[in-house]
Amino acid sequence: MTDSRKSAIAKRRRRRPSGEFDNEDKASATPTGDMIRDNTSTVEAAPPVELAASLDPYEARKIEFDRPDGTRVEGYAIDDGRIDGSTLPDGWHKYSMMEDDDTGAVRIVPQDVHVNHRLDFVTDKDLGDGFDATGDDWGFTEGDLIDDMPDGFDRDEWLENRRHRLLDQAVEDSDGATMTGERSMLLNRAVNDCLDHDPYNTSVGVYRIAKSTNPAGLGLEDMSEERIREAREYGGWDPDKHQYVHFNADGDLEGLSQEQADNLLWTGRRDILTAVRNDDDADPTLVTVLSRGFARG
Repeated sequence: MTDSRKSAIAKRRRRRPSGEFDNEDKASATPTGDMIRDNTSTVEAAPPVELAASLDPYEARKIEFDRPDGTRVEGYAIDDGRIDGSTLPDGWHKYSMMEDDDTGAVRIVPQDVHVNHRLDFVTDKDLGDGFDATGDDWGFTEGDLIDDMPDGFDRDEWLENRRHRLLDQAVEDSDGATMTGERSMLLNRAVNDCLDHDPYNTSVGVYRIAKSTNPAGLGLEDMSEERIREAREYGGWDPDKHQYVHFNADGDLEGLSQEQADNLLWTGRRDILTAVRNDDDADPTLVTVLSRGFARG
């Protein structure tokens, strides 16, 4: 499938069956999942199916770089797109390609870039600080990540099973975990994510916390001034005194300090993690970071 957005250089760098690059759509020389996995890494790479939580298997295209020294780097790329490297499974690494359309210079770097950004790709080969790919023979090969998925692969079903498995474990692990600022931020993110999908999710409604200086998201704009005054009076919220505010179980506006906000989220961690577990629209990357954030060890 030809993407009209691709640069002229990229269009020249598609392979013919002979292995040469062509103007046409992706051609042969398809690397298999086993070929793409690199066994020299110090961390054994998770199988390609685990990438389905970070990449859309139908959008991630196979890419390869034939280096002047005879080595080859293979992986999966999101053309003209970005990849969040922090959510990749074990043993996989994200790199960005910089391409100068004027000079033809190509550089592979591990960090996110904004100037001359061409694409992001993942590989299980640790490329360190990257490399100068200007002299490389590189291009997209036939096939996408979906071609390396198990037979009968259904991403929605796989993501649901994965979400249940990882969050069930996170709930269990949270019982022995200690509260940290990072975990509080993860729980706050999870609450907002769940309520963005279902504003009437009563299992986590009391855990939505906003800054007193900007209580957006609490729906105060839908309340009358009289009701807000009443909720403040009964809940004790003083915007000049309290750093945060939330609706308590009685529906009143309760003011919170930083410590109280952290403690509220921590007390509700099982409810919050379970809500993400049951959220069919949960972001797969959120599931990943919650699982890692609460993992034992």
